[in-house]
Amino acid sequence: MLQDYLFLGLSAQYLEPKLFDSEVLAWFFIIIRDYYMDYRARPTKKYMKRQLIKALRKGKIKSKKSINEAKTLYGKLWKSVKDADYLIDEVRQFVRHQAIKNAMLHTVSLLEQERYDDVEEVMQEAFRAGLAGIDIGTEYFTDFRERIVNRRRERLTVSTGIPELDKHLSFGGLNEKEMGMVLAPPSIGKSMCLLHIAKAALVRKHKVALYTLEMSEDAYAERFDSSWSGVNMQQDNPALGRVFKRINAMKSQYGSPLVIKEFPTSTATVNTIRSHLDHLESMLDFVPDLIIVDYAELMQAVNKRNEHRLAIGEVVKELRGLAVERGVPLWSAAQANRKALSKKTITIEDLSESFESAKHADVIIALCQTKEEKKEEMMRIFLAKNRNFTAKITAAEFQTAFGRYQFYIRP
Repeated sequence: MLQDYLFLGLSAQYLEPKLFDSEVLAWFFIIIRDYYMDYRARPTKKYMKRQLIKALRKGKIKSKKSINEAKTLYGKLWKSVKDADYLIDEVRQFVRHQAIKNAMLHTVSLLEQERYDDVEEVMQEAFRAGLAGIDIGTEYFTDFRERIVNRRRERLTVSTGIPELDKHLSFGGLNEKEMGMVLAPPSIGKSMCLLHIAKAALVRKHKVALYTLEMSEDAYAERFDSSWSGVNMQQDNPALGRVFKRINAMKSQYGSPLVIKEFPTSTATVNTIRSHLDHLESMLDFVPDLIIVDYAELMQAVNKRNEHRLAIGEVVKELRGLAVERGVPLWSAAQANRKALSKKTITIEDLSESFESAKHADVIIALCQTKEEKKEEMMRIFLAKNRNFTAKITAAEFQTAFGRYQFYIRP
């Protein structure tokens, strides 16, 4: 704590005097921590000596054993710590262990009150304790060689399957730790666009976890059936044999890289999705390369807000945090307002509930369609936001088939 300012800050944040099994160690910890909390600095050798003398005079350290321990420890305070990395890792594991133990005790009363969302939040926070903030970050001029070399490494980028759009996105798609949103008025095709993105990922042999809060799992699966096979499942007597043959062939080629999970509208939080992802990993060894949430506005915020528009912004922020935490791209959707129905081009100003969503998303694509284009079964994609490259341009045009069941790029 005295030699490493970063470690001092972490210790002051996560550790407590009661965690030490020696009153002398606890006393030293309090003196160092309190100095840091007051001055945001490490105490000097002179200050520590003065505090130790004062403690001995006032009898705060009494027994002969404690006095000898304090003097011995003081003499070692500024000696070099050779196994600092090991020490930091030990503290990290210790903090996490204590946090989980305390959380389990705290959740007993929450369970009795049937506050299950709060139980989930407390436990998730405990599992994350001690993990954030350990890494010092990027020392720009020190780490430049590794950073430049890493630019050439294979990063997780998931194509949208729309070349005209991908060429405007960094590295040809949505990247790891980024969040994209599909913006459109009701019944224009947000879910079908997300389905198309999922298909584009699957044929590139990525694993996809798709969460639906509007449609049932069966309805979503049926849309995939129709989209893969080219059979309109809504017509009378659809060619089910063709559907079966197509899906069976794809299973032989790709295995089982898609999981569709339904949650009731306005009940799921990001923690609900996080728990399901943990379950997929532990039970099926399924770790997705892409997460799709259809859609954010039908979720609840973990940190509940009274105003709906603020809650939506919080959900989007939490979803982006999930993408960063999992190191994968995440796509969701947002509703455009009624005015957008009569507009040729939809922008982020047309978000129906909360402009906060636009702040947190890295990429926002708007599905634009005039009445004339709808008759011609045409649709345009407007790149409404693109954090890293060009935005506010029409990136692609679509031709639709089977109503909204399939998107085709216009030649």
